[in-house]
Amino acid sequence: MRDLLVVSIVLAVLPFVFRHTWVGVMLWTWLSVMNPHKLAFGFATELPLAAAAAGTVLISLLTTRDKLRMAWSPPVGVLFGFVIWMCLTTAFAFDPAGSWVQLNKILKIQLMTAIALMALHERKHIELFLWVNVLSVGFFGFKGGIFTILTGGSQ
Repeated sequence: MRDLLVVSIVLAVLPFVFRHTWVGVMLWTWLSVMNPHKLAFGFATELPLAAAAAGTVLISLLTTRDKLRMAWSPPVGVLFGFVIWMCLTTAFAFDPAGSWVQLNKILKIQLMTAIALMALHERKHIELFLWVNVLSVGFFGFKGGIFTILTGGSQ
């Protein structure tokens, strides 16, 4: 049942991503931070839902009606400098194979971060982005609090 709910939510939101990239950023953030598909016990646990959301966001960069612009500021410059620094230091890592695998993951996340920086420029977008993060993390705090109250913290 949870599988159908999560997949239905994702499939219902994906068409809106083509029109508004910021909707895709919200969906990808929710799937990445909360991992609702990992709370299901069936087929959805192994579906690459966040990758589907990210792919749709990349396509939406071409189809969106929204203005996408990078908010160049000193923190953004530092972030991109740090990404370049990670690429350089990975080349000289003690475990090159494992380091390149991890760098690949990080670069995908940083790509979505850059898209979020371009798409989330209105106040309502930023507030909604904060709420998606707060509620995604807060869900586990609430769930863990209930568990602790009911069990006294023991399993």
